[in-house]
Amino acid sequence: MDRIFRAVGVRRELPLELRTREALSIDEIRQRFYPHVANGTLFTEIWNEVAEAFEAPAERIRPDDRFGQELQPRSVFGVEDAGTMLEMSFDRRRRAMGITRPTPECIERVDDYMRFFLPSDE
Repeated sequence: MDRIFRAVGVRRELPLELRTREALSIDEIRQRFYPHVANGTLFTEIWNEVAEAFEAPAERIRPDDRFGQELQPRSVFGVEDAGTMLEMSFDRRRRAMGITRPTPECIERVDDYMRFFLPSDE
């Protein structure tokens, strides 16, 4: 499996930026950053995939968070695991949704991951 996610570095606790950031419900995040997305269930599933892979509270993640920067694995053994877990989720969801368009060369931010699966806002 090609590495399309950049998960580098390790932190044992959440970065200060995530710990101190305003908590928003997933629905508030969807309404604020993805108002064109009507399917709240799909949005929540995809958002939670990212949160679970990086052991980060979903309500503190934002679309511009970068994998390997704001979102880093929290355990020493998690560097590869978080990226691999998200890649597996990505591949599984891609097959389940029947998406045939090419995979981006690199997915660097949460927004890149979300936009691959969510309907276009155009």
